[in-house]
Amino acid sequence: MAKAKGIDAHKVFKLGKAPAKRDKRNLKFAAVLKALPKLPTKYDFDTTHPGIPTPMFANDTYGDCVIAGRAHQTLRFEDIEQGSLMMISDRDVLKEYLRETGGVDSGQVVLDSLSEWRHRGWKVGRRSYKIKAYAEVNRAAHDEVRRAIFADVGVGIGVNLPLCDLGPETANELGVVRQVLR
Repeated sequence: MAKAKGIDAHKVFKLGKAPAKRDKRNLKFAAVLKALPKLPTKYDFDTTHPGIPTPMFANDTYGDCVIAGRAHQTLRFEDIEQGSLMMISDRDVLKEYLRETGGVDSGQVVLDSLSEWRHRGWKVGRRSYKIKAYAEVNRAAHDEVRRAIFADVGVGIGVNLPLCDLGPETANELGVVRQVLR
């Protein structure tokens, strides 16, 4: 597996997201929408679902941001599906991260980790959690990204840091991300 660029270079975080991997076989989010929901002008999941914690999940020490993101999504999915707040520990996150990386703090490819989550699931406490599917959102289609966020299906956005290392093309992509999230 490719090691994440800059995994040890940032002052605060371990940068664990390896360069994006694309697969033309990915399910496309626009293809699975049954109906286009009317989009509100503003939406914040955490305002409509208060009380969900947002810990680091050891991402200040390990390059486990992909699994830390999964933990945050799992917390939200359980709130939506079960109406309950579950406990996920740093240990749960690190155990899965190191299992998926073969015990090496090397970062991860998001697409590979999503496939693991779908096929094998991940263990939190005594339970195993799986996703039924994942879909690729067209990041250039702002309304599609907004629909995915509003549908509460979980949208992961990866950003490569540190920003001082970005070239003008990547900075433009970041600008698109900033516009979508406003």
